[in-house]
Amino acid sequence: MLDKAMEQIEKYLGPAADWASNNRYFKAIMTAILATLTLTIVGALAVIIGKPPIPEVVFQSDNFIAKMLVGWAKWGDEHVWLRGINDISTGIIGIAFTMGFSYNLAKHYKLNEIGALVTSVMIYFFIVGQPTSVLINDVATLQINMSAFGSTGIFSGIVISVIVVEIIRLFHTKDIGIKFPDSVPLYVKTSFNSILPGIANVLVFILINGVLNSLFGVKLPEMITTIFSPLVNNFDNVFMVGFFMFLVNLFWFMGIHGGSIVMPILLPIELQNIVENLNNYSAGLPYDNVFTGPVQFGFIMIGGAGIFALALLNLFSKSTGLKQIGKVGFIPSLFNISEPTMFGTPIPFNAKLFIPFVMVPVINTIITYAAFDWFNLINAPILNVPSQTPVILIAMAASASVKAGLVALIIILIDIAVYYPFYKRFEKELIQEEEEEAALTQINNNSALDLKAE
Repeated sequence: MLDKAMEQIEKYLGPAADWASNNRYFKAIMTAILATLTLTIVGALAVIIGKPPIPEVVFQSDNFIAKMLVGWAKWGDEHVWLRGINDISTGIIGIAFTMGFSYNLAKHYKLNEIGALVTSVMIYFFIVGQPTSVLINDVATLQINMSAFGSTGIFSGIVISVIVVEIIRLFHTKDIGIKFPDSVPLYVKTSFNSILPGIANVLVFILINGVLNSLFGVKLPEMITTIFSPLVNNFDNVFMVGFFMFLVNLFWFMGIHGGSIVMPILLPIELQNIVENLNNYSAGLPYDNVFTGPVQFGFIMIGGAGIFALALLNLFSKSTGLKQIGKVGFIPSLFNISEPTMFGTPIPFNAKLFIPFVMVPVINTIITYAAFDWFNLINAPILNVPSQTPVILIAMAASASVKAGLVALIIILIDIAVYYPFYKRFEKELIQEEEEEAALTQINNNSALDLKAE
């Protein structure tokens, strides 16, 4: 029955998964998101140094450590410039993402990467920044709306970069440009041949903005925000997150890289959520976005694809083969790298481990939202910790809480309990196969000795 179900899933989802996993836009999105990691980490560290997450009970204590922590908090209050570092670093994430996305997309097409990057930035300032001229001390001054350059500008950056790079590509493939003699250096030709696509891009975006403003009374960034805001605003709940985590592992089970298909959709949402949490925490406002990168890898997908429990079971397995896989796969899974355990066990098309593999992320999602959202046991994350931060430590660092590490540990123990009965049946069959193979090898060795003796 499971085989038939998987055949149907592969029949309908397989082609779409292949397309998504090789999609140039998705690959460029993932690379561009990683390029913004430094900005979020630097901003978060500055905020935490300037406004340490000290529990209220500490301020009521009178011991040495409490006094030291209170002194740190007072020092932070006197140095608010530290939080300004966060305002700058997270305030340019949208434009940093646009630069990374356009650069990598142009690189995929083997175009002039720097030319595409510069053009995208120019259009981003023009369209998203919406420059206006105002009088300051009777002097005409150009002002740009920098508030739109943060994480909320990521989706605008995607649309702008795609249009910009595709127009540049059109000029390149049609060989439209200024003709130069062969004696002219290549860098000169490249620079001048960026002019016409740049002019074309400006005209195209002026036209798009004009049409949208005439028909709907909105400009392009507002239209993009209207289109994507329902996805962003309604994603952070146990049902949506649980479904997408299930989908990631379902693709993995089919032998397809689930992260490369689903993560380009999730990463912009995760980034917006963590940046909003950080900025609200810095401003002393409520912050309650749960679904972020650190939560995904620190609680839901522990070990990468949620297989840290499986890596532990392999490490202590009675099966020689599984134990070897455990020795190879445990350390990578500790850093949320799942491939050695996943393909060594193996997971893809292994019907015996299908149920725990796809259900563990769903169960972990429920526990995570119970801890964060339903019972408020842990503060929402504010530090965008890299996904390769070790298991448990990533959970503690993201929320600056020891309790977060305890919740992660409880999730691991529950995952082991979920895997255990299925794993034991799988292990028993492997042990039996290994014993039969060892017995057959012994018989062959004895036969060889007997022949040699004769």
